[in-house]
Amino acid sequence: PRVRTVMACPGADTCRNGIIETKELARRIDEKYFSKDAGKYKIAVCGCPNNCAKVMINDAGIMGGVMPVWDAEKCDDCGRCRVSCPTGAISSSESGVYTRDEEKCIMCGQCIRNCRENAWEAKEKGYILFLGGTMGKKPKLGERVKKLIQSEDELFRFLDRALQYYQAHGKRKERFGHTLDRMGAKDMERDVLAVE
Repeated sequence: PRVRTVMACPGADTCRNGIIETKELARRIDEKYFSKDAGKYKIAVCGCPNNCAKVMINDAGIMGGVMPVWDAEKCDDCGRCRVSCPTGAISSSESGVYTRDEEKCIMCGQCIRNCRENAWEAKEKGYILFLGGTMGKKPKLGERVKKLIQSEDELFRFLDRALQYYQAHGKRKERFGHTLDRMGAKDMERDVLAVE
């Protein structure tokens, strides 16, 4: 068993929904981690929350995301952002004030793309990290572990720590997600997600 070849969707170079460029990122991840000694470990990269690369069923999954912010002065109160939001995260008041529900927002950027007046803008772009997904006999979706990682260096620090954690604690033939379940969330938060 070892780290497998990285899977990626076409990303921002090809896809109009792409938030991040996936192919170059996947190449760098593959270059760094491919064939590292670990149990079976799969990594996928997708450019947006459409999730074409199915990042949540991989041991480590990276998804492009954008944090939208609303500018009241530019808004003409057309409601296109609210209607186009796939999760219903945007609401508006009778006075035309728009708000985004952070719990519902999947950071897909549809509100930004559908606003004719550019009232929704990208405050931050980055990476959403999922850890612990797998299919097979004991399927499990990976868990979103960070809201939005803003730099590639920070992303690689989390990927390094996740793989090191798996190498140190994983049992033979045990997938990473099951290792995380067995060890508990506090261990993972301390060893993988701690901010330096």
